[in-house]
Amino acid sequence: DFNGYWQRAYANSLVDLNYISKNSQSAAYKGIANVLKVYLFQGLVDHFGDVPFTEALSGAIEDGSILSPNYDSSETVIYPALITMLDDALAELALAEGDVGTDDFIFEGNIAKWTKFANSLKLRIYMRTSEVSPQSAAVQSLISSGIFIETIDKSLSLSC
Repeated sequence: DFNGYWQRAYANSLVDLNYISKNSQSAAYKGIANVLKVYLFQGLVDHFGDVPFTEALSGAIEDGSILSPNYDSSETVIYPALITMLDDALAELALAEGDVGTDDFIFEGNIAKWTKFANSLKLRIYMRTSEVSPQSAAVQSLISSGIFIETIDKSLSLSC
């Protein structure tokens, strides 16, 4: 289980992030929560291949009481959906007014850094899927924008 990654992702982090993305009134919180959801789902797919995605996080009564979610294809369902989630997250982040501040242990409320991280995840997903779904125009456009993490010292880290 790669040191409990499956358990930590599904039972802990994704549930909390899903709640934030569904219930927050803040564009910044929604955008950040969705970027982190993509980060975790992409990690799950990279480690395990096909995983529950479309029915994942649907165990509550109001979400359909799905306690044994079906596994989705990483190639045809999950990776394309993660790109869409990142596009939605980037749209939320574009509307954000920097109202996160000290609640953010990763980029300390810096929306520009979250935007770069989201674009970097997008680039990574494009590269992961390049053999089965070439997206050279999208990759080139993203690289040309220059809005992604370019050096290790700018990458994701916790400041707690």
